[in-house]
Amino acid sequence: MAKDRVAELKAAILAAEANGWQYIGNHTVRRMAEHVTPQFAVDNGWAPGATYTSLEFLSFVLHGPSRVPTCIYGTCKVPWLMRHDQKISWKRTLELLAEPVSSSDVHN
Repeated sequence: MAKDRVAELKAAILAAEANGWQYIGNHTVRRMAEHVTPQFAVDNGWAPGATYTSLEFLSFVLHGPSRVPTCIYGTCKVPWLMRHDQKISWKRTLELLAEPVSSSDVHN
């Protein structure tokens, strides 16, 4: 019998709340961290505030309960660089959801 991938994803997302992930709608979760803005970014007008937010997104295209969802991982480490999106594997998706925010390359 095939695994119910949609149920597996829902359970992983619920567990991932402990790692800073929040469901924001449209099959997407996000986590953020706040950082002190470096002086060079303020001097160049790239970030106007004393702090900025780094962002991670996971978006899913569901193909039915027995198929693995398509997973898109988006990151924006700093507001003066563009967001980067890439398709990732189901295994990597589950790893990211289980990873503590303190271990994330995006937020450190």
